[in-house]
Parts: sequence; C-alpha cells; structure tokens
Amino acid sequence: MQKQCIKFIMLKKVIIAGFIIFSFFTISFIIILQLQNKEFLLLKETNEKYTETLLSEINNKIEQNIENKLEKLKILSNFIKNNPNNISTYINNIFKDDTNSIIMMISNEGNILTTYPKTLGFNGLSILNFPDIADFFIKLSKENELAKFLKIKMFNNETLTFTTKNYICIGTENIISNNNKFYLLQFSPLSIFFQNITDKFEKVLGKEAVIFLGNKPEGNNFSQIIPFEVKGLKYYIGIKDVKPPLINNLKKHFSKINLLIFILLSITFIFGAYIVYELFISHRRLEKLVEKRVNELNLERKKYETFFKNLPLPAIVFDPIALTIVDLNSKATEYGFKKDDKLTDLLKNEKILENHIKTLNEKLIDDFELNVSDKYIFQIFSIFDKNENKVISIINDITENKKLYEKIKNAERKELVATITTGIAHDFKNSLSNIQLYLKLMETEPDNWKKFIEPIKTIINSSTDHINNLLLIANNKKPKLKELKIDDVMNEFLQIIKQYIPKNIDLTYINLVTDSKILGSKSSLIQAFLNIVVNSKDAIGKNKGDISIVIDKEILNNINYIKFTFSDNGPGIEKDILKNIFKPFYSTKENGCGLGLALVNRVIKELSGFMNIESEIGKGTIVRIYLPEKVDG
Repeated sequence: MQKQCIKFIMLKKVIIAGFIIFSFFTISFIIILQLQNKEFLLLKETNEKYTETLLSEINNKIEQNIENKLEKLKILSNFIKNNPNNISTYINNIFKDDTNSIIMMISNEGNILTTYPKTLGFNGLSILNFPDIADFFIKLSKENELAKFLKIKMFNNETLTFTTKNYICIGTENIISNNNKFYLLQFSPLSIFFQNITDKFEKVLGKEAVIFLGNKPEGNNFSQIIPFEVKGLKYYIGIKDVKPPLINNLKKHFSKINLLIFILLSITFIFGAYIVYELFISHRRLEKLVEKRVNELNLERKKYETFFKNLPLPAIVFDPIALTIVDLNSKATEYGFKKDDKLTDLLKNEKILENHIKTLNEKLIDDFELNVSDKYIFQIFSIFDKNENKVISIINDITENKKLYEKIKNAERKELVATITTGIAHDFKNSLSNIQLYLKLMETEPDNWKKFIEPIKTIINSSTDHINNLLLIANNKKPKLKELKIDDVMNEFLQIIKQYIPKNIDLTYINLVTDSKILGSKSSLIQAFLNIVVNSKDAIGKNKGDISIVIDKEILNNINYIKFTFSDNGPGIEKDILKNIFKPFYSTKENGCGLGLALVNRVIKELSGFMNIESEIGKGTIVRIYLPEKVDG
C-alpha cells in the first residue's frame, strides 16, 4: 500500500514536472517564433523597399547612360556639321574612353557614309543590307532621338569573318549643308553598357533578378517582371520569390533562431535533468521516510497489541457506526463479550450508548457508569480514534466497589444517626429543662403568662427542625423523583417561608423560568431551600436586611441547568468557616447542630445537581444551586 502511494506521488510529481517543462518550452518557442515572424516581416519589408530603391536607381542609371551617349553623339554631329572633313579626329577625341563602341554615320538616303572603327565592313553599304539597323533608322528619322536593343551581323575586314553581336543602339540626327540630314548611331556592347549597373545589381540581388532586353520573358520562373523604357529602349527586370539578400539575412536570422532554440533546449534539458534528479532524490527520501514511518507504526502497533492484549481490565474496540465489536482482549471474553457482537444486544440501554457516541464525537473521550442485567456495574472509559474511525473502551467492573461503598455508607449513616441522636437527646433534654423553667415562671407570674408563650414556641420549633433533619439523614432510601414545575415548588415554599421572615428583612423573589421543569422531591427541595433562607435570616439577625431569590437558566458543559440564587446582605462568612461549611455537625450557632447545609448539599447531589457558596465579610453571602432541567421528549 505504501509503495503504491509512493508510486502515485512520484507519478504525480513527474506529470507536474513534465507539464512545467513542456509549458516552459512551448511558451519560449512561441515567443521565439513570434520574434522570428516579426523579424522576418521586417526583413521582407526592408528588402522590398531596398529592391524598389535599387530598381529605380538602375533605371535612372540606364537613362543617364543613354543621355550621356546621346549628348556625345550630339556634340559629334555638331562638329561634323561645321567641319565634315575631320570626322575621325572628332570621334577619337570624343569617344576615346569608349573604344568598344561602334560609331556609324548614315546619309538621309540610308547609305552608310563612314564607320568607326574602320575595320568593320560597313562603309559604302546601304542599311537595307542590315534589317535591324534599317528598322531602327526608319524610327529614328521620325523621332529624332532613339535607343534600342539590336542584334547586328557584321563583317570584320581583318579577320574576314562574320559575327553577330547584341548592342544597345543610340541614334540622333543633324543637318549638314544644303539642308541634307545625316544620322549618327552608336552601338554599345551590352557588357559595356550595363557593366557598372549589372555588377551592382548582381551584388545585391544576385542571380535571382535578371535584366531582359527586347521582348518580355515568358514562363513562371519569376514572381515579378517589371517593364522599363528609356528613349525607346525597352527592357525588363525579372525577380524571383526568394531574393539573395533576404536569403542571406534569413540565414543569419535562422542561425540566431537555431542558437536560441539550442540554448532553449539546453536550458530545458538541464532544467529537466535537475527536476528528474530532484525527483529521484525526493523519491529516495520519501521511500526512506515511509520505510521509517512503517517501522515506527509496526513498532507502535506491536506495543499497542501487547498493551491491549495484556491489559488487566476488559477492553474492546468497536465501530461507532455499526456498533459492533471488532477487537477485544482475553479479559473481555471472560465477561461474555465476543468479536462481531452488537453492543446494543449486550448493553440493552441504547439511549446511554447513543449519548456516549455523541459525546465522543464532540470531545473524543468520555466515561460513564452502566448497570448490566442487575449483575454487573461497569465504569466504561472510551477514546475515539477519528483516523481509524474506531472507539477503544476500557471496562472497569466496579460492582464489588459499589457494594462495599454502600456498606460503608450505611455504616457511616448508622454511626451518624447514633451521633445525631445523642446530640439531639442532649438538645431535647436542654429544651425540656427550659420549657419546665418557663412553666414555673408562669406559675409564679400568672398575670404575665403570655410573655412566656413565644420563647416556648421557639424552643419547640427548633426541636422540630432537629427531628426533621434527623429523619432525612437517617432515611437510607433515595427520594422518589417526580417531574416538578418550578412555579409549583416555589409557590409552596414561599407560603412556608413567610412565617420565618421577620419584619426587619425584605424578601425579593424573581422567577425567569416559570414554565421550566425539574426532576426532584418537592418536600426535600422545600426543606433544603428553607435551611438556606433560615441561615440568611439568622445571619442578618435584628438588623435591617435583604434576602433575594432569583431563578434563571444556565448552560454548562452542554447541559441545561435551572439556577437558584439565594443572596443576603448579612455579615458574611469567614474563609476558614466557609471551607468546612458542608461538613456534618459543623456549626457556628449556639443552638445549631451543624446539619443544615450538609443536608442541603446531600439533597442537591441526589438530584444530580451541585451547589457553591460565595461570601465576603461585610457584604453578604450568595448560595447558588444548579439542578438539571427536565426537557420534554
């Protein structure tokens, strides 16, 4: 069971640790992807802007090249117009840095007047022999300035071979003498014309962007084809989806991402390894702790079993819900208890058992006395183990003790009665002597006989009280308890007490529980209350005084009590006297026998109540009596 518990705890920890690692990795990865996406979009936007700027720059550069070459051709045409005899000199001076270009002068009729360099076999030929040049010438004669991509087949006089090359042809017209027009054409090789531009273009955009001259390229190799035209020169730039600068940037970017992911994985691995290590260490500690605890529990169980089995008193363990015995020792079997027996069948008194279980649920411990089939009297002490949901009860057989106690009590009572009888006999002898004395005085003073009547009554009443107290103490039987209404008891008591209270004492009576009930003996209660009030009256004496009786309720230890409070403002009782006040024959009065409060205390205890006395010299005395309230149902 413990190992399964450990495995469950470990599995729970592993799941939690795995969830933490997975969450950490997932959140970190999402953050990295978000950063990657953000940077990717930023790079893409930057690259697009840069590409647009570069394309615009390329177009401007091409246009500038065409303008520069047109400007040189115009300068050359003006020189030729003014002095047509030095054409070669003009060309050498103006195009000395452009030796790879071909300069061609054409008449208005389309005849090639001169070419530079002269090694090319164009001189004296008509442009009709060169369809591309003828087509360009026709358009130039209409637009005055023109640029176009041409493929030209020409004859080289030195090598005596024909070659076909791609050129950018730029042309301009001018007027020579007699209003005859002539045209100057410059053929620039593509490599020369686009050299600076393409170098920069390829350096930035690489092979993923290509310049096309002439017709628009076909196919799906390019995601974007941008057309351009300058002075009639048409060209296209094709751009693919992935551009090298973006690739380069993305390579750098993804290398960063890979580094971050590597770091993340390393942290996750280290963190995971640490958690696994901690889990392993925790597992080992937990195993040792559980093993230690199991050993301790086994040791405790052995101690408990040894103690339980060898206990000299009967002991049982029972289920507080099913009320069945689940374990017991050998002593319990001697009293007829068996395992799986129902307590309700054995003890017969379900009400007491129910109250016992209720008290155990509240306080965890309880004890009570129980008479079993008029044969045994058990004192049962129980402890409720909430963890195991079991009650352990130790049973003490007090049958013999109770019998012995009753014998001792009866012997004490007989001895007490003998002592009291002796005392009362002495008091009676004194009382009779005093009565005899008063009778003689009445004989000697027959006219004043009435003044002797009151002292004689007092002596007779005192003797009557002594006899009543003696009868109560001598009576071995407990009074029969009846359901009594507080109002009924107190109304009868007040009728009796009025003849005892002199005019110098004010009696106050307050009943706050008129409908409440108790279990008791009316005569015993009235006699007990009478003793208390008479004590207060005697303490006040002939001084002006107050006696109050207040009845209310109070809850003590979850039990409802009716509280009777008797208070007076007499001289009070000293502490040395107060601690002995419940002892029989202890009295501070000249004519008292010391049985008043001893009798009261006995009566209250027989009614399952209790009492206490508080007193302070010069302020008075308070007597409180607590009797359990009788609750209907």
